[in-house]
Amino acid sequence: MCGIAGFISQSAESLAPTVLARQLQCIEHRGPDGQGRFVEGRAALGMQRLAIIDLATGEQPFFSHDGRLVLVFNGEIYNYRTLRQQLQACGQVFISTSDTEVIMRGIEAWGLAECLQRLNGMFAFALWDRREQVLTLARDRLGIKPLYVYHDQQQLVFGSEIKSILQHPLVPRQLDLRGLANFLTWGHAVAPQTMFTNIHKLLPGHTLHYSAQSGAVHAQTYWQLSDLQPITDLTPSAAQAECYDRLREAVRLQLVSAVPLGAFLSGGLDSSIIVGLMTQLGAAPVQTFSVGFDASNTFNELADAQQVAEHFGCTHHALRLQASDLPALLERLIWHYDEPFGDAAAIPVLALAEFARRHVTVVLTGEGSDEQWGGYRRYQAQIYTNLLRRMPGRSMLAAVLRQLPRARRIKQIARALEIADPAQRYATWLTVLHADQRQRLLHTDVLSALGDYDPAASYRQMYPTDARHAITRMGAADLQTWLPDTYLEKVDKGTMAASLEARVPFLDHTLVEWTMRLPPQFKLRGRTTKWLLRQAFQDMLPQRTLQKPKHGFAVPTDPWFRGSLYPWVRQVLLDQRTIQRGLFQPQALETILTAHQTGRETNDALIWLLLNLELWQRRFLDATL
Repeated sequence: MCGIAGFISQSAESLAPTVLARQLQCIEHRGPDGQGRFVEGRAALGMQRLAIIDLATGEQPFFSHDGRLVLVFNGEIYNYRTLRQQLQACGQVFISTSDTEVIMRGIEAWGLAECLQRLNGMFAFALWDRREQVLTLARDRLGIKPLYVYHDQQQLVFGSEIKSILQHPLVPRQLDLRGLANFLTWGHAVAPQTMFTNIHKLLPGHTLHYSAQSGAVHAQTYWQLSDLQPITDLTPSAAQAECYDRLREAVRLQLVSAVPLGAFLSGGLDSSIIVGLMTQLGAAPVQTFSVGFDASNTFNELADAQQVAEHFGCTHHALRLQASDLPALLERLIWHYDEPFGDAAAIPVLALAEFARRHVTVVLTGEGSDEQWGGYRRYQAQIYTNLLRRMPGRSMLAAVLRQLPRARRIKQIARALEIADPAQRYATWLTVLHADQRQRLLHTDVLSALGDYDPAASYRQMYPTDARHAITRMGAADLQTWLPDTYLEKVDKGTMAASLEARVPFLDHTLVEWTMRLPPQFKLRGRTTKWLLRQAFQDMLPQRTLQKPKHGFAVPTDPWFRGSLYPWVRQVLLDQRTIQRGLFQPQALETILTAHQTGRETNDALIWLLLNLELWQRRFLDATL
């Protein structure tokens, strides 16, 4: 695990060593155990290493036997031992025991395309062909590891984090207004766009090829969910056994480590399954970590996590946060996430990662289950709304629901009832700021510059239109958009900020390919979500865990922003520095804050977005990194 960075110029760059050094220095937190650099002619490639396996001989960059290819790699290849044996049988000679070398030898023996198909893991890598003067970038199938790219007519700059790209003197630091519209709509950037003009994310399951001689850039897909065919001949009992075996194997592969390993444990179904399997596979006593808040039980799952930890005999560690912790944590979050981030759960993830790093270097987490197993409440809401739309008088019902105070979710139902297109209707459940609200909030100059840009277009493009069940279509859309852009971004940036590696067994791509082919009745039965998953692990988990409803990682921003943090939020958002940026209508900001503080509206999600945005601009646009 590490961070990678570098650039390819159209001509030899005399400042390349200095620029690359700055790129690596600002992502040292991703890999404090070592550094590797390659600078030659047009190319500069580097990496910061967090040593997890092959502690003695895992240095990078790694070279092909003939010296033609140069590789820097971020991630873990979980099946590297099996691939190593296959490559040795093909005559490949190894000089280390690292998974990095397995990638290089695989490219030498099989070619890039076949090598990518054989890799099981999370990864982002850069491969420089010294003879052809071509750079190839690749990102794992589900987007577990990030990779960002800036390209103009003079150079291509890449990095695991945007801040490393900004170290290049020719990369502008400018707000992208479409990125702003995306952020206000969804609470996060929407790949491939970011909040920065001309800095993009490489999409999951893609490669990018850049010719230093011609300047040509070509992106290519090597994996996508749309290729999967439904399974129709699987009995429930056989499916339960296969579900158990597949997830157990995914956890087994991801236990490979030469450093201390633990797990994030919320006490919910997904993380509890991961901890249970870790215990069964011999990792006991598992070191587990949970976080809660000094607030009502609505925002606290510490007791549930403690119960599961005791059930499996774990060595458990619990962290409590309070409102006064937020400003300092948010400052660190802004720096490490590179972009404003609308999910307030990033705060406890960052704090928990820093807490866990005192004890372990690797954690397993439960991300990626809800998308595959229909676990989100919005999936059921979409299905129920589909039925409600057939009822007479739905417009009258929607009008009544819209008038209810402090009822954000109910108002979402009202909006959904009036939308005919399923993709657009589904996007409504994910929307923080709707189009009419953006019209009232954004300055007229910003609206004019945006023109007819529609942030919802991305979801209409990614939402499948085939005949599969709505549960499968929503999950497929989320796996390609919501998951990599929010939850995986949150986990990667939060954990790597603390030099902690996070692994996500539910996103083993072979498991995902199987799960997304299952019939919908194996996922949702009545009001029971994740039906097959619960059945497969019912003998392993406490009954309370099996019966516990979906909770989510809630953060008490609603009471905080009405109470102790209200003066601070108001000071930031109504400051002249904020107003003079010219992005928002000042009166609209005042209305949003007052309505929330008085209890007339529930605006904490929007306030969190605006707060993140302003603090991000102060750190990344105003200041010199």
